[in-house]
Amino acid sequence: MAGTWLSVWHFLVMIALLPTLGLPVLAWESAREPLAEAATATRVEQELLAVESVDRLRAALTAEAAAGSLTQLAKRLGLPLAAVGGQLGWQGGSIAEARAGTDRAWAAVPRIAPFTDAVVRFGPELRRLRTVVDEAATTPDRTLANLAAAANSYQDLVNQASDAEQSLAQHVGTGTEGTSSGLLARTRSFDLICAANASQARRAGMFYHAMLSGSASRSDLEVLDWESKRYQVLTALMDRELDSRSLAGWKRMTADEQFKIFDTAVANGPDAVLGGARLDLVTLPAAVPSARAALSVVRELSEFVQAAAKDTATLARADAASARRRAMGALIGTGVLIAVTIVALFVIGGVLRRRLNNLAQGAQRLSAGHLEPVAVRGPRELAATGEALNAAVATLRHVEVKATVLASGDLDSAELERPAPGPLGTAVQASVTRIVTAVREREELQRQLAHQASHDVLTGLPNRAELDRALHAALGRAARNGSPISVLFVDLDGFKACNDRFGHAAGDHVLRVAAERLRAAVRPGDLVGRLGGDEFVAIVEGVPPGRDTVRIGERIVASISRPVDVLGHHTVAIGASVGLAGCDRGQSSADQLLSEADAAVYHAKAAGRGCVVVHDQKLRTALQAQQGLETAIRHALDHNEFVLQYQPVIDLSTLRPCALEALVRWQRPGSGLVMPGDFIPAIETGDLIIEVDRWVLREATAQLARWSADGDLDNLDVWVNISGRHLINRCVVPDVRTALARSGLSPARLGIEITETVPIDSPHAVDHLRELSELGLRIALDDFGTGHTSISQLLNLPIDVLKLDRSLTAGQRSVDRNARHSRPIGEIVIEMARSLGLTVVAEGIESPEQVEALRGSRCDLGQGYLFSPPLDAAELRSWTASEPGTQR
Repeated sequence: MAGTWLSVWHFLVMIALLPTLGLPVLAWESAREPLAEAATATRVEQELLAVESVDRLRAALTAEAAAGSLTQLAKRLGLPLAAVGGQLGWQGGSIAEARAGTDRAWAAVPRIAPFTDAVVRFGPELRRLRTVVDEAATTPDRTLANLAAAANSYQDLVNQASDAEQSLAQHVGTGTEGTSSGLLARTRSFDLICAANASQARRAGMFYHAMLSGSASRSDLEVLDWESKRYQVLTALMDRELDSRSLAGWKRMTADEQFKIFDTAVANGPDAVLGGARLDLVTLPAAVPSARAALSVVRELSEFVQAAAKDTATLARADAASARRRAMGALIGTGVLIAVTIVALFVIGGVLRRRLNNLAQGAQRLSAGHLEPVAVRGPRELAATGEALNAAVATLRHVEVKATVLASGDLDSAELERPAPGPLGTAVQASVTRIVTAVREREELQRQLAHQASHDVLTGLPNRAELDRALHAALGRAARNGSPISVLFVDLDGFKACNDRFGHAAGDHVLRVAAERLRAAVRPGDLVGRLGGDEFVAIVEGVPPGRDTVRIGERIVASISRPVDVLGHHTVAIGASVGLAGCDRGQSSADQLLSEADAAVYHAKAAGRGCVVVHDQKLRTALQAQQGLETAIRHALDHNEFVLQYQPVIDLSTLRPCALEALVRWQRPGSGLVMPGDFIPAIETGDLIIEVDRWVLREATAQLARWSADGDLDNLDVWVNISGRHLINRCVVPDVRTALARSGLSPARLGIEITETVPIDSPHAVDHLRELSELGLRIALDDFGTGHTSISQLLNLPIDVLKLDRSLTAGQRSVDRNARHSRPIGEIVIEMARSLGLTVVAEGIESPEQVEALRGSRCDLGQGYLFSPPLDAAELRSWTASEPGTQR
C-alpha cells in the first residue's frame, strides 16, 4: 500500500460537489418564464395585426354597403351614383372600386383561429349580394325591393365582421397575465375600444341605410335605440378603464364636430332628419349633414382602431424582445457556469485517469491471456485492486488447466478434483464441481427430452411426430432400393365404452396392454406407434399390401381381442379394426398412405368391426364417388339446386291440416329429382349435413313467412328435420335464431324434429334441445319405436311431440300376426305419451281404417299419403285451396 496519498472517495466527493447535474435545471427555470412571456407577447402581436386586418375588411364592407345603398337611392331618384354620393359624403368612387377594396381587405385577413370560419362564410353571401345589386342597376324599378333587401344583408355582413373583430379583440386579452403591466392594460383598453367601435359602426350603418332607403322598420329603430344605449354604457366604461394614452386619443376623436352631428341625428332618428318625408330631390339637402357625419364617424373610428392595434402590437413586440433578451441572458450565464464546471472536471479527471491507466493496462494484459503481475501506484483502492489481480493470476492458471479438461469432455479427470490456491481458488473449485454436475444432469435431461419428444408418454411407443419422420425415412429407403412398404392403421373397438364405464385409469391400462400386444403381433424390426387416443399405426417394410400383410393385421386383431383384466377384478373385452394401405418403390407420400389406411379402417368399422380392410382400387373408387357426391352437394348448395316439399300434418279430430313437415329434395341437373335417402347418408358423418340443415331452416321459415304475409296458411306451423351431427354442434341454436330473425317468423310456429338415437348418444344434444325449447320452439321425437329411447329418458328430454314410426301405424290396418301385435303396442305408446303430456303424431297413414283406429286410440295428429304426399310450394297452395280450415 506504499505510495498511496488520496483515496478514490476523495476524488468522487470533489466531483460530486460540482453542481453539474443541477445547471441545466437552473438554466431552464431561469429562462422558462421569460420565454413564456415572449410567446404570449408574440401571440398578442399577431392577433392585434389580425384585428387590424379584420377592421379593414369591416370598413371595406361598410363602404361597399354604402355604395349599394347609394345605388338604390340614385336609381330611385333617377340620378347618377357620383352625383348623389358626392352630396352625401361618399368618397369611395364607383361601386366597382368599393368591391375591389373589399376583395383586397378580405384577401389580407389571415386565416387563423378563432375567426377563420366567420370570415370564410362571407364569400358566398357577398357574391350573391353583388349579383342582386348588379341586376337592380339594369332592371326596372320593381327590383328596388330586392336591392333594399340586399342592402339589409350587406349590413348583416358588416355586423358579422364587427362581431368577428370584437371576438378576436376579446381573445387578445386572454392569457396575457404573464406579460408586462403596460401590455396587459393596453390589451384590455383595446378590447373596450373594439367593442365601442363595433357598436358605433352598427349605429352608423343602420342609420345611413335607414335614412337613404326610407325603409326602416319599427324593429330596426328599436335595435338602433338599443345599440345607442349600449354605446353609452361602453363610453362610460372607457372613461374609467382605458389607459391614459388610449383615453386621450378617444376623447380627441369623439370631440370632433362630426361625432356630435351624428350623435344628435341618431338621437332624433332618421325620420326627424328628413322631417318625416322620404328622401328625394327635395329632402336630399336636409340629409347631407347627417349622412356625411355618419360616414366620417365610421372612417375615423376605423382609423382609430387600426392605429390602436398597431400601437399595441408595437408594444407587444417590444415586450417579446425584452423577454427573449432576459431568457438569453439566463441561458448564457448558465452556459458559462457549465463551461467552468467542465474545465474543472477535466483537470480533476486527468489526475485520476493517469492513475487508472496503469491499472487498466495491467488488466488488459491479463484479459489478453498474459498472466503477469500488475504494479500500480496511486490511491489505496487502486493498489488493493492490483494486489487482488495478482492473486487472481495464480488462480487463473489453475482455471486454465481445468477449462481445458472440461472442454475435452473428460468429466472424470483427476485434474478437476485438484483445488486451486487461496480463497478465490476454493470458490473456483466449487464452481467447477457444480459445472461438472450440471453438465452430467443436462446430458441426461437431453436424453430424456429427446425420448419424450418422440415417444408417447403412456405407452412408450413412437408418437405421431416420430411416426411421420420414420414413415418419410421408410419411403425414402423404398424409393432407393425399390422395395414395397405397407401401413396398418389400427383402431380399437369398444374402447370408449370401457373408458366411460371403468374410468380413465382403466382406459390407460387397456391402451398399454394393447400397445404391448401390438408390438408382439408384428415382425421384429417393424415400427409400431401411437397416433393418439385409441389409434395406432404399424409400418411394415419390404412387404406389399396383400396376403402377408393381411395375416399381420389378422394377428393384431386376434391378439388385441383377448380379454384384459382391469382394476384387479374386472375383465374387459375390446377389439380392433385394421385398415391396410401400401405402395411399391416408395411411389406415394406419408400423408397419402396414412389417409388411405385411415379410410380403410373406417370401412372396416362400417363392415362390422374386428376385421382387416385393404385400401384397394375398389375402395379408392368408392371414396372417389363419395367425394364426388360431396362436391356435387356443395355445388347444389351454391347454385340453389335444393328444393323443399311440404307434407301436411292433419288434426285427426277435425281432419284439417295444422302443420307442414318440410322435406328436402335435390333437383340435380341430368338426374331429375333426387330423394334424400340417395344423398343424405353420404354426408351425415361430416359437416356438410349442417350446411344442408341450415339451408332447410332458412328456406322453410322464409317460405312460411311469405305465405303468412300474403294471408295464406297463417294458421299452420312448419316442422324441420335436424340431423344428429347438427344438433350436437354448438352452432345449432345460433342457426335457428338467425333463420327466425331473417324471416320474422314467430318461434312458436317452428318445430324441430330429431331422430330417436340422438339424445342418447350426446349429452350436448340435450342441452341444445333445452335452449331451443326455451326459445319457444316445439321439439318432436321422430320415428319413435325404431330406436332405444326409454320412458325415463323421455321424462328428462324437452320433448313436446312424439311421432310414431310407420311400422306402428301400419298395424292399424293389417291382419297378419305381426300387425295384430303391433296395434296394441301402438295403443300403449299413445296412451303412455298422453300420460306424459306429449302430442302424438302417427306417420305413414294410408287407409281410412287406420284413421279410425288411431282416432279410437285418441291419437292427436297424423300424416301420410292418404291425406297428401309431399308437395312443392305451388302444389301446396292448390291443395290448401281445396281443403277447408287452411286459410283465415
